[in-house]
Amino acid sequence: DPEYAGRPLPEKWPELVVLAKRASDQLAQSELGIKQQKVALTNAEQWYVPTISLEGTASIGGDRFPLQVPQLEARLILDFPIKSFPVRQTSSLGGIPGQKTDSSFSGNIGLLDDLSEFSAMAGAKASLLVAQEQRDKLAKELGWSLERQLRTYNLKMRQLALSRKAAASAERRNGILRTRLEIGELRRLEYFQAETRLAQDKINLLQAVFDLTEVERQIERGAGLEPGQLMRMAGE
Repeated sequence: DPEYAGRPLPEKWPELVVLAKRASDQLAQSELGIKQQKVALTNAEQWYVPTISLEGTASIGGDRFPLQVPQLEARLILDFPIKSFPVRQTSSLGGIPGQKTDSSFSGNIGLLDDLSEFSAMAGAKASLLVAQEQRDKLAKELGWSLERQLRTYNLKMRQLALSRKAAASAERRNGILRTRLEIGELRRLEYFQAETRLAQDKINLLQAVFDLTEVERQIERGAGLEPGQLMRMAGE
């Protein structure tokens, strides 16, 4: 449409930046990568979580036959599956019900046989940090790119206004030249040259309209908008 003029757009448009971030496949993939790194870190930290087991025994004892004294024992065992220094803690409680009760606690710790858990956790933390930094960098670049497109749009809109003025001025000038041609004050060659310049001005006008609408479509695609939705948002 040769009459299309567009609307001035703010060069900083937070709402549009939010939409662009939501529509960005690269940013979505980056967010997915962060979630995966968080899962990897959680898995690497699982060596802090102990395995809990409960054991119990029951027996009958005494000083003479037949044995008639019941004896009970319960053991709570905590195993920390740490390769570098495996830890086991055992608590036990037992004795003769109603007569005698014994309790004990024991533990053993291995010594730095394998440091793979520490390196795995450190690697997972570093990978998560890198993924978050890449996500933040991508989000900033997306905002900067959108600002450049908005500035380009406003520039193209001003260029379109100038092209429209040039075409209108050429149209008026050719009207005057046509009158001079009719009364014999202008040669036909000069008039045809003016018509050629007018035709070029009209072509330049159509190109300016195309350039403006192309930038508009680029902004809409980047923000996940339907064609024409950007102008409706600008008019709100």
